[in-house]
Amino acid sequence: MAQSGFHGLIGLGLAKSGHWKMHRSDTESRQSFAFGFVVGNVIPDADLLPLAITYLFDPALAMRMHRTATHSLVVIGLFTLISLALARTRRARYLFLGSALGAVCHSLVDIAVWFSGVDLLWPLSHFGIPSEINLWKGITVPRLVGNLLGAADFLAFGLFSLYLFNLSKTFETDTDFLPRLRIFTAFHFITFSIYLVLAFILSKTLFEMAQYALFVLVSFPITVYAIFRSRKTIQHLVT
Repeated sequence: MAQSGFHGLIGLGLAKSGHWKMHRSDTESRQSFAFGFVVGNVIPDADLLPLAITYLFDPALAMRMHRTATHSLVVIGLFTLISLALARTRRARYLFLGSALGAVCHSLVDIAVWFSGVDLLWPLSHFGIPSEINLWKGITVPRLVGNLLGAADFLAFGLFSLYLFNLSKTFETDTDFLPRLRIFTAFHFITFSIYLVLAFILSKTLFEMAQYALFVLVSFPITVYAIFRSRKTIQHLVT
């Protein structure tokens, strides 16, 4: 239940409505911050890519490893400090700051939803310091509910592509990418329909294997690609 598309929608919505604390005339910095914020809201789920192989052999272990390093405030903070130290331009600094804030937003949303914990202070847990926040401990999610939430992954991806498509048309930015966004949107809506049926048929294990395979191999890479390809559209949110 990664719901990266949902995180992307949150990123776009907050980027559009946010009043960034910087000089209004500094358009380039605000644009870099907004773009970084959207990227930061999505990219923490990239940890599922290296965990895909682990999932084939030990699904429980793979899911325990998910929402650790890339969702940790410790890791996010260290990455941000190093990035700011290496940044050579004001735009780069605001890009990293936006990404950091987006990643923090991602982790906080994960704490509140998806019925699982977040190792918010990883790797302190390895030193005996409690680091996981789990509001859902002791709650067992019924098979069907978990499967339906997994199917909703693809609905969220479709809505995210559709939102980018509509923004691009409205702003008349990245118009050459509109045909692909239309294809991505249709693909994910069709995929959602298929997985919605499978949610009622397959066991939890089989459904998750089918879901995460498509997530890792297709949907997540497509969404990251769409974000970077729609950079001008996302930046236009704060102009």
